[in-house]
Amino acid sequence: MRLFLQSPNDGKPGEIHPIALQQLETWQHIATVWAKYVSGRCVRCDACGQSIYMHSDSQGNKYTYTHQETLALTVAHIRQRHAEVIDYGIE
Repeated sequence: MRLFLQSPNDGKPGEIHPIALQQLETWQHIATVWAKYVSGRCVRCDACGQSIYMHSDSQGNKYTYTHQETLALTVAHIRQRHAEVIDYGIE
């Protein structure tokens, strides 16, 4: 999947520009298939081993996340740590 960078947001305040929505959907797709594993209390990135989010507290009680929350945390991790491996479609 390729990300295409275009003009800045020229929509109404509070709206997401169509290109930003397309880019977000692409990042979310990448995050959905990104390899992760549980290690102790953390869900970690398979590529670098860094913690993406906490799986449980220090007593072992599991945290409850929605799919959208874990997706957002994974997208943030990939964009911060692995953006260089993503094909942006820039020629």
